[in-house]
Amino acid sequence: MKDLPPLIVITGPTASGKTDLSLALADQFSGEIVSADSRQIYKGFDLCSGKITESEQKRVPHHLIDVAKITQPLTLGDFLPMAHQVITEIGSRKHLPFLVGGTPLYISAVVENYLLPNVEAHPEVRAQLEGLSLEELQKRLEKVDPEAPIEANNRSRIIRALEVYEVTGQAFSTQKQQGPACYHSLVLALDWPREELYARIDKRVENRLKAGMLEEVQKALSTGVPYERLWQLGLEFRFLADFLTGRIASQEEMKTKLKYATHAFARRQLIWLRKKPYVIWLDAHQDLEKRASELIHEHLV
Repeated sequence: MKDLPPLIVITGPTASGKTDLSLALADQFSGEIVSADSRQIYKGFDLCSGKITESEQKRVPHHLIDVAKITQPLTLGDFLPMAHQVITEIGSRKHLPFLVGGTPLYISAVVENYLLPNVEAHPEVRAQLEGLSLEELQKRLEKVDPEAPIEANNRSRIIRALEVYEVTGQAFSTQKQQGPACYHSLVLALDWPREELYARIDKRVENRLKAGMLEEVQKALSTGVPYERLWQLGLEFRFLADFLTGRIASQEEMKTKLKYATHAFARRQLIWLRKKPYVIWLDAHQDLEKRASELIHEHLV
């Protein structure tokens, strides 16, 4: 493994502090950061997606942020070749690539070198699936492909998995294979006590609302971004859009629902990551930068 190019991965549940740690480590190790976030890949919506600030991007080079329009959904099959290309380019500059984000499927796909089925989009099949509710899609996927590595509320990826099944007659999970490792990967995840993590999430929701998160979604709706597209992106996008379109009666109700849904999302992230034997968990109450730095030095020797 050590003869492969090195890759440092910083992951963990939402609001766990990945950004601050990755910036400090990238500074220390002449690194560049590759985003592994399925929503930061889209232009705009800086607050909704928790995007880093312009000054932070100037501090350390960042990649795969703001590379697609919100109305042009990107799949895992789109993300993977872009990530591999950027990681290779960073290595060619003799810099250390850091893959940073909280989308576990993206992390797993890069580290484990997923080889995805090459099935072209079929508009007729997709149109039929788009007409189903999330619950109907979930039930159909559970019936035909219960092992599909897809988050339960990720409507666009559920539709893609069902599309693959309808076109090929085979489950998406059976077609996903792992190739030989591309990188000598060190995967570090931040670990918080559950109640402290929830408190961090709640504080972040409040801060982002004060900073103008609601206005981001309001502007998107007023400029023609379909409600359905925002709903597909989940969490902040979904609950703020529901409030602005009258589906949620009050801002307090919206905040409460968003906080609880984000707690549930964090639990799903943790469940996924805890199944991965290669993940090294960092106690958030220790000196994270010091411990992570030690592990990276050992990894690069």
